[in-house]
Amino acid sequence: MVGPILYFQGLAGGHCQLAVVLVLPDGATPPGLHADGQRVEAERLSRRLGQSVWRYRFRLPARVGGSQYRLDEVAYRVHPPVPGERLRIAFTACNGRETDQPGDDDPERNANWRQLLAEHREAPFNLLLQGGDQLYADGVWEAVSVLQRWRAAGAPARIRPDHATLEAIRDHYFRLYCWLWGQADLAPVLARIPSLMMWDDHDLVDGWGSHLPGLQLAPMFQAVGQAAREHFALFQQAMGLDELPAGFGGGAPGHFGQSHRLGSVGLVVPDLRSQRTPEQVMNEHGWAWLGEQLTGMADCKQLLLLSTVPLLNIDLSALERALVAIPGEQLYQDDLRDQWRSYAHREEWCRLSRWLLALADSGATGVTVLSGEIHLGAWGVLERHGAMIQQFTASGMVHPPPPRTLARYYDWLGRRQQSPLADSRLRMLPLPVYGRRYLCERNWLALDCRTDGSLRANWRGTTLPPGMTVETAAPEKP
Repeated sequence: MVGPILYFQGLAGGHCQLAVVLVLPDGATPPGLHADGQRVEAERLSRRLGQSVWRYRFRLPARVGGSQYRLDEVAYRVHPPVPGERLRIAFTACNGRETDQPGDDDPERNANWRQLLAEHREAPFNLLLQGGDQLYADGVWEAVSVLQRWRAAGAPARIRPDHATLEAIRDHYFRLYCWLWGQADLAPVLARIPSLMMWDDHDLVDGWGSHLPGLQLAPMFQAVGQAAREHFALFQQAMGLDELPAGFGGGAPGHFGQSHRLGSVGLVVPDLRSQRTPEQVMNEHGWAWLGEQLTGMADCKQLLLLSTVPLLNIDLSALERALVAIPGEQLYQDDLRDQWRSYAHREEWCRLSRWLLALADSGATGVTVLSGEIHLGAWGVLERHGAMIQQFTASGMVHPPPPRTLARYYDWLGRRQQSPLADSRLRMLPLPVYGRRYLCERNWLALDCRTDGSLRANWRGTTLPPGMTVETAAPEKP
């Protein structure tokens, strides 16, 4: 059995809406699930490779001390968010490596997951935010022989995948997710802390949306993206293959963005991959949706924006321009184009930054951005006329950090104060205890949201010293 995997789907009427997914061999009867005095029946979402994916939808009371659900005789204690109480969030990103393959068994891989579970047992987390690259699916190019030959031939756009190739691609994503969610170190966390997940490029393939159109729009490449989308919906959103949404929240075709109110905390999670091209992060439908969500959170004491790619970071656009000037697509060109600070996305970066500063300018709402992606930890601040945005970056949960020479180069660049908007100041700040601006160790973030709107952010990792904590003040009353 793979699972149970527990998914957060919102708060309503004093209850937390949840889903559980199990993967069982075909022919096995799914166990009965009991929650809040009710028996919940499973519904089959998908069948592949002799296995069936089952889903339960149910609710638990949002109360201090938590609630529980049972699968047959096994009980799982859950501590859903409780409006009016402190909110504890674990934030993770980059839960894999480019070399990940089903069957890999490395005990050091999941050291941070074991640490997270130990901390949850001491002080329970209410929510597990998984901020991108939960899956590293890049091995699809080697696992599917047709794709391997297609790339070796220069990825010709005229070639279209046949049915057998499409099924082989789907098989790869299915196997990889079953291996990932079935790992013994992840299982007790995923069964007890409700997850809310958003994808980034490696959940599809490296650089998805930032490649040149000749590759990105090729039918073979698009087939990989479609298989990734189906399995992201299945294993990260608890949706069936026939339930792929036109867009969460409405009005944003192909957009998986979500937003939730958690008492005095607003949580907004845009989808920065589904509509991405080398020239845009989101299309106007996505931007309209995001603007509506942010406006609706203006009365929250604290706004958390999950941006899979860091909003506040050093500016590498000069290096990007140099690579673009060379004919063809260069190594790391797509990684640089992925960044918010890419010259191609400057107008969109300014648009979002101004929106967030306007929210913070009232003084009644604290604004915090949570991000992963760069395989480093970091703390950034954007200020203008007394308004401030905080950026906490934590990654990778599993992915190793880049070379320390690169982290030191980032640290040197981060010493420069920037003014990317008129009358603004963007600073990358030294991390407490660590002393440098970029944390070159595997890491995750423990976040305490207090009822007055203040925050406590603590970078955690099995190799990190204690005390790497940032405290932010409560927002002022209007």
